[in-house]
Amino acid sequence: MRRFHVRRSKLAAGVVWVTVLLGSCGGDPAGPNAPVATTSVNVQDFSFSPADIVVAPGATVTWTWTGSATHSVDFASASITDGPSQASGTFATAMPMVPGTYAYQCDHHSNMAGTVQVQ
Repeated sequence: MRRFHVRRSKLAAGVVWVTVLLGSCGGDPAGPNAPVATTSVNVQDFSFSPADIVVAPGATVTWTWTGSATHSVDFASASITDGPSQASGTFATAMPMVPGTYAYQCDHHSNMAGTVQVQ
């Protein structure tokens, strides 16, 4: 009987070890650059923060300029109203009701870009 008890203990320890190993490999399945669920984006000096966001259909996204340079929010889709070129202030725009990924960028700085995922 004792011999079975030892084997069962080793088996249980092995199961725990495998569980710990598999659990530690998980991480965030969406990854570090996954879109953030929010309706607010900061337009800072040469970046959108966060650049990639997730919103509900018809949600209003508020863009707030916090830097000193002039930037804009220009959508590739004509169905979304573009933001003005400005260095400070806010702008709010309604997202489409149709799910999808909508790209935008700053008209003044092509390296400033992001997406809005409507889900």
